[in-house]
Amino acid sequence: MSELIHNHYQNLADIFEDLWFYSEDFVQFLTKKIIEHLSLKNTDILIDLGCVTGIYAKEINSQMQLDNPIICVDSSNKMLEKIPNNLRYKCVQMDAMDFSTLSGIYNKYS
Repeated sequence: MSELIHNHYQNLADIFEDLWFYSEDFVQFLTKKIIEHLSLKNTDILIDLGCVTGIYAKEINSQMQLDNPIICVDSSNKMLEKIPNNLRYKCVQMDAMDFSTLSGIYNKYS
């Protein structure tokens, strides 16, 4: 990832949710559609690739109880800092292309 793009997201982290979270109803609606589209089950291992601040990962956790933490992958540490530091999330600071080269078994990607 270019330094220009990386710096853009680092600088945007503090206001990112203000730009996207303008309607709580919309986030809840879209999250419900994500859960339905993925046929997400509580036993699935979910990766939120390019999760930014975890808007949808957080809402998924509020709509259903997953047995495994959501793996939140983003290249911006500033974005990842906005995700709660608890056992419901596993944050990975990494470029999506680099993450895709890692071995692992996952059920769903959002």
